[in-house]
Amino acid sequence: MRFGATAKPLADARGSDRSHDCKGLFSSKSPKPRACRTLTVRLPATVKPLADERGSDRSRDRKGVVFGKTASHLAFLLALSFVPNAFALDDRTVASPDGRIVFRVFVAPQEPGGLSRLAYQVLVQGKLAVETSYLGLDIENQEPLLGENDGLLSSKTDSAADYRSLTAEYMQNGSIGRRIDVEIRVYNDGVAFRYALPRQTPLEELLIADEVTEFRFPQKVETAARVPLPLILPQPASGWIAITEVRSGAWPPASLAHLDANALVTRLARRPGAPSLALEGTTPLTGPWRVLIFGADKDRLMQSTILQSLNR
Repeated sequence: MRFGATAKPLADARGSDRSHDCKGLFSSKSPKPRACRTLTVRLPATVKPLADERGSDRSRDRKGVVFGKTASHLAFLLALSFVPNAFALDDRTVASPDGRIVFRVFVAPQEPGGLSRLAYQVLVQGKLAVETSYLGLDIENQEPLLGENDGLLSSKTDSAADYRSLTAEYMQNGSIGRRIDVEIRVYNDGVAFRYALPRQTPLEELLIADEVTEFRFPQKVETAARVPLPLILPQPASGWIAITEVRSGAWPPASLAHLDANALVTRLARRPGAPSLALEGTTPLTGPWRVLIFGADKDRLMQSTILQSLNR
């Protein structure tokens, strides 16, 4: 894998800007989508807002961060890390060609009494490398998140020489038909996934306030409060993991912010002059690939061909 001299350095697990001798690791972009305005969707009366510790009618801010992690809430998160089949709905899995890595996508509760939400896990050799992490997009002036209260419409699998793929299609319950698809590829040394929004009347014209894709790990994540992509982190007893992206169209670059001690959440760069807006677009719209690469050491990460495959 070659890296261009103009690419940005990596941020390591201590928030440093050192490149780990991997300058320009993992970056790409492609053509712009069209732009337009948003459509406001009203929640049905049966969908009740959550209440947080401060008496607010929402348990998360505009960025999707959950407040007030009491002991019971933390216990719930711990139990959800393993998500037995009794908790997970619409469970779909896809494994790498060699069977070593498994990506699991499903619908899971966020907290007792809260809305369900799309989520995923990644297992490497049968062990959780990425614990239950939630998926979704924050659409300006629309609630709930696109990815909450969803039901599976259909799924299909496919294969290529170097990966196995899964596409899962969802529709939001209680809405006027908002849809979101998750496209997944699993390689022998990592995974990639992205959102695809099919053409649909409720989101024909939309404003994306942010992306709230999470990355939750079994161990604490020691980084600065906010770090750019790509990011390389150590994984105890299993080597290293790189988190990066393959850009798509006008989708803005992403960084990662701390959700809690063990989890990071995606944050999109803001449009100039629009502090609450990341992207103006129309459907159909396909987002960038979110990529996780696993390796016994940093050299193995650099040798990965996942990014070349995603750019083909």
